[in-house]
Amino acid sequence: ATWRKMTTFVKWTRDWDSDWDVAWITLTAPVGYTSGWKGIRTDSVPYPAGTILNVAGYGGDCPAGGDCSDHIKTMGCPIESSCTNNERYYYKCDTIGGM
Repeated sequence: ATWRKMTTFVKWTRDWDSDWDVAWITLTAPVGYTSGWKGIRTDSVPYPAGTILNVAGYGGDCPAGGDCSDHIKTMGCPIESSCTNNERYYYKCDTIGGM
């Protein structure tokens, strides 16, 4: 499958508001049936501290000239109790743009 379209929020593309720094890609085939799905939670009840957040993506730190197209990075980190609020979750995973 290849990507068909990418969708994000105007608050991110126009205003660079980091509260809206999220995007999703629509593929040309339903690959989730064979590879699995990555969900987005919209519940109004916050995750409790200690809940493991799973992060996955193609980090923007690929070496110059390198072929990093198939090197997805994945990791899981707990939500920190001292930093949890209703709008954001803070964790100490080592992520970079594209994750």
